[in-house]
Amino acid sequence: MRVLHIVPNMQVGGLETFIMNIYRHIDRNKIQFDFLEHYKEESAYDEEIQKLGGRIYHFTVRNDGNVIKYLFDLNRFFKEHKEYQVIHCHMESLGGIIFIIAKMHGVHVRIGHAHTNSTSKTLKGFFKRNLSRLLKYTTTMNLACSEEAGRYLFGNKPYMIVPNAVDMKKFKYHEEDRKLLRKQYQLENDIVWGHIGRMDQAKNQIFLIRLLNEYRKVHPHTKLVLLGEGEMEALLKKEVKKLKLENHVLFLGVKKDVYRYYSMFDLFLFPSQFEGLGIVLIEAQLNGLICLSSEFVPALSKISHQVKYLPLDIARWIKEIKSLKDYSHNEKFTKRKEQYDILKITKKIEQIYQ
Repeated sequence: MRVLHIVPNMQVGGLETFIMNIYRHIDRNKIQFDFLEHYKEESAYDEEIQKLGGRIYHFTVRNDGNVIKYLFDLNRFFKEHKEYQVIHCHMESLGGIIFIIAKMHGVHVRIGHAHTNSTSKTLKGFFKRNLSRLLKYTTTMNLACSEEAGRYLFGNKPYMIVPNAVDMKKFKYHEEDRKLLRKQYQLENDIVWGHIGRMDQAKNQIFLIRLLNEYRKVHPHTKLVLLGEGEMEALLKKEVKKLKLENHVLFLGVKKDVYRYYSMFDLFLFPSQFEGLGIVLIEAQLNGLICLSSEFVPALSKISHQVKYLPLDIARWIKEIKSLKDYSHNEKFTKRKEQYDILKITKKIEQIYQ
């Protein structure tokens, strides 16, 4: 069985990492993954996908914005590729359009997957939110990473919760990684705040930059490390320059070995304005990090006693950080941790496809 995954691209991010975690562990003698991406450029995971036997198709709508061409491309694609009877879509806004065309060409199984519980309060977010309402009328099965994400995308339509799978062993704390990376980036004598995520309005990294600016007035030996890339990267760098924080904020881009970087951090910060689940927050907890998250992240992401959810108020976050006495990495897990085990979730996904 070849399952076609519909994705923006396969860069290193929460959604993409979830799919790859499943792909690496699924029985590929029975089920193979292929990918329809929406950028012409190659993505970070493309090489690994091809090594695992997957095919990748690149559309260009996210580059050229040519919707008419995109509709013709979709129609031609499903006309030519009758091998796909199972489609798994991770794009809420375009999913309904894709599924209408796929259904016209006889695709019987159309799985919609909710990964977020809101959209940005912008004109772009308004259009995405309204387009996404079409999806629930075109699917044959609905999946969601959390109750909040499921309610947001599917409303009163039935959906199944599939927690984002994580390779538990991969994210354990490693002292050697900590020493090597802190030396590499000259951070041996600093308190290091860490954040991993796509650089956009939802992930809200600008809050962290402004938080650091205030906190450093009394704790100057504090650095912020940001991993990821995205449409707001230039704006974030402009804010760093404006606040004269160039020597205190590190933009490290996308890392394929991102699991190593958690061990480098002293504190993990996750100020999302909305979030389906927050897989990087789960990974940070697996590493034993103390984590501060916005209250907009679902409580389902709490797998340890090392995480606290706060309103997006800088004074409140500063007070919380000042109250911390110890930055040790501790594995104080709750029973919920087992819900995210990669082997259990992979088996569940296999059963869904079959």
